[in-house]
Amino acid sequence: MDTKIVFLRRTKKEIEIFGGEVFIDLDGKNIGILGLQDFIITLKSGVHNIKMYKSHTYNTFIGNAEVEITVNNGEDLLIKYSPPMIVNQKGHIVVSDFNSFVEVESLVKEKEKIITNDDNNAKQIKLEQEEKSRDSIIIFVIIMVICMVIYWVVMESAFNYTF
Repeated sequence: MDTKIVFLRRTKKEIEIFGGEVFIDLDGKNIGILGLQDFIITLKSGVHNIKMYKSHTYNTFIGNAEVEITVNNGEDLLIKYSPPMIVNQKGHIVVSDFNSFVEVESLVKEKEKIITNDDNNAKQIKLEQEEKSRDSIIIFVIIMVICMVIYWVVMESAFNYTF
């Protein structure tokens, strides 16, 4: 009896933010690319090595993550991969029991919600930083104008004083 292995799909927001493609290697051989659909395979009992990684710029790969699983007949598994937030970090694989596709849908919705919230928070922080930077530039320009006016007044009075 073969065992079903379900690789949890990527979400649209995840692809939008992280880009690239997520590759799946099984026992040293590439078996596919994880996309917007769950990637489902069947395996015979035994020990298997799963490696997942994400493509990056200039034909490089980041987020390598590897896990060794023991497959037992009739025990379906769910594999979840998380890409790294920083290029030089590793990815992360979580292996759990697969119960149902209802559970998978719930996990996908939660994943999409978390990524969306994190993205919104990052955008808000960036907006606040840009506002602070803009305020700093305005203050700097005002100070420079005041200094120029003071310099002009001093030079004008010094010029008038000498004659």
